[in-house]
Amino acid sequence: MYSYRPNPSIYLFLVTVVLPCMSVVAQTKNEKEYIISKENFPEVALLQLENKLSSAKRIRYFKEFDNTQIGYEVKFKL
Repeated sequence: MYSYRPNPSIYLFLVTVVLPCMSVVAQTKNEKEYIISKENFPEVALLQLENKLSSAKRIRYFKEFDNTQIGYEVKFKL
């Protein structure tokens, strides 16, 4: 009786070429960041950051837009 054995090079091709390409397609990110003033930043977040920002330099406030949500971010140097 004859049994079929697939060529191992087909599996090697799938693992090295096809699978990595599939993950690259799924990693598109549409994120935008805009600098905003301190007055436009949420006050609740400013109250939580108050003690950390006391010795900070170059404080910048950002508003982020993602595909599904809006977020706020602070960047600074200590």
